[in-house]
Amino acid sequence: MLFDPETYLEATTTEKGSTEVLLPPERDDYTTQIEEVTARVVSTKNGDRLIFDVLHRIVSPDISDIVRRDESFVRQSIWVDLTEDGNLDMRPGANVALNRLRAAVGQNTAGKPWSPKDLIGQVVPRVRVAHRRDGDRTFADVVAVAAS
Repeated sequence: MLFDPETYLEATTTEKGSTEVLLPPERDDYTTQIEEVTARVVSTKNGDRLIFDVLHRIVSPDISDIVRRDESFVRQSIWVDLTEDGNLDMRPGANVALNRLRAAVGQNTAGKPWSPKDLIGQVVPRVRVAHRRDGDRTFADVVAVAAS
């Protein structure tokens, strides 16, 4: 579509505009595809901690009508446990959220090399989304995943 963007600088409206993004409803039956995995460090009272932020694109067929966008994304922030020498901690009880995500996409296998970037492109069959308030804003977060 060709148009002159300058014409929108002169456009007027009498309508009140929305200031909130339409969020996917809280449900536990979304299917998602992992689009991106990034890492960040946060400072806590117990020292620096690593977090993997996993960006999921909801692929459930009804989501576009609900959020009024072609695509809807939700984030999963996973606090990562590290060993003393800085590796991913794979002892029992460590990195449970990360390993549940790996299991949901069939990647929690002993003896096979694995990297968090291997999650990109994988389909997560069952995802639970919950809403979280932060000040005056509400966010939709992934709070649980499963293979089915």
